[in-house]
Amino acid sequence: MRRFLLRLVGAALVAAVTSLPAAPAAAGTFYKYYEYDEDPSGVIPDTLIMRPAGLVGFFTGLGLFFPAAVISTIVGQPQAIPKVFDSFVIQPGEWVFVDEIGTH
Repeated sequence: MRRFLLRLVGAALVAAVTSLPAAPAAAGTFYKYYEYDEDPSGVIPDTLIMRPAGLVGFFTGLGLFFPAAVISTIVGQPQAIPKVFDSFVIQPGEWVFVDEIGTH
């Protein structure tokens, strides 16, 4: 009986491994007619989880920008302030306020 189960499990593993290369082809035919723009499944997590987290990140970046700008000025690199502003404030702000809902 044990030998039979070992052969059965071995045959199942061989069948699974040999069918793996065909999986992308099957997925391609399934998603051929799928419209990603009309999929509402990302709206709820984006609205309830990602946007509030992005809002916290935006205000955290806004709070961290001022000390970073002062340090950049003290160190003698005021030309780095726009890059710091873009990283800490603009990118999170666009992520929260500009991007369409359901895209994250």
